[in-house]
Amino acid sequence: MFVTLAAVTAIGREFRAATVPDWLAAAHGKPAVALLGKLLIPCACFAVHALLLFVLFGVVLRWPVQGSATAMLAGTALFITACLALGAAIAVFTSSLRAALSASAFITAPAFAFAGQGFPLLSMPLSARIWAESLPLTHYLHMLNNTWTGGAPLRYNLAHLAILLAFTLGLGMAAWLRLARRMHQPATWGKQ
Repeated sequence: MFVTLAAVTAIGREFRAATVPDWLAAAHGKPAVALLGKLLIPCACFAVHALLLFVLFGVVLRWPVQGSATAMLAGTALFITACLALGAAIAVFTSSLRAALSASAFITAPAFAFAGQGFPLLSMPLSARIWAESLPLTHYLHMLNNTWTGGAPLRYNLAHLAILLAFTLGLGMAAWLRLARRMHQPATWGKQ
């Protein structure tokens, strides 16, 4: 939730304040550079936060990783980037900070309930299962559970890693393409 909200807020403020031209000018008119520039600091902050949590649980509390540490680190990095891409896509498609915050809350707040942790995915109705599978958190938590406590090697997590990568690339590409169109639509800037 916080990762997605960080992206929504960082990008949505540019639309709210109608500073899109300045933001894009700082990126030399390149939407991909503008997005990456906005998301770099949140990505670094959440990556450091995740590493500190791994140190806390793995070293301080002595809950050793039973499976592939590579899968855990790659999965965490991909989960962060997937959530940032989700937030960027929401912000760029709505062009309104208020609408983007609402959409982000609607998508991320109930995500844990649909992630298969408290209620098994196989027991969910089809519509709930489709919703669960469309959330990055579902795939990240499965990979984390498989690896940390289940002892799964890297090869058992490749599908989850591929899905998280697909979220990152797909949502990131959608945000980039939409921002490229929004560059030429100043009427959409300045919405609350």
